[in-house]
Amino acid sequence: MCGVRVQGIKLKFSTWHRWDERTRIRWVDEPGVYLLALGVKPDEHCDPADKRIIYIGETCATLKRRLNQFNATAFRNSRGHAGGRAYREIIRKPPEKLFVAACAPQIQKNLERSAFIRFLERKLILGYVLANGRLPKCNKE
Repeated sequence: MCGVRVQGIKLKFSTWHRWDERTRIRWVDEPGVYLLALGVKPDEHCDPADKRIIYIGETCATLKRRLNQFNATAFRNSRGHAGGRAYREIIRKPPEKLFVAACAPQIQKNLERSAFIRFLERKLILGYVLANGRLPKCNKE
């Protein structure tokens, strides 16, 4: 796992999981932030600024639900996830090539947790842009 410290809160990301093993992520039934990448290895430690990351996303519902929405949009031509649509249109790789890592802030109050998750996504996107000079390929903003 890789660690990130934000606002005094230490966060741990999971290692990379194959897309078809996404439900094995420790925090899959919690809200959080997730990273999608190509070309990483299972169980490799993640770096949120890694140039192989193609999408940084968040959810205040469960990670499982949001990742399933991405799956339906990217691989079954459904609607409901902008990153999934971008993946289908830009990346065009089968799900076997996709990997996911995630973290779930352990904040008890829902309002604070939701605000923090949204803040964290933006912070990670900024860090990625500063490191790579561009957005992840499937993030539009």
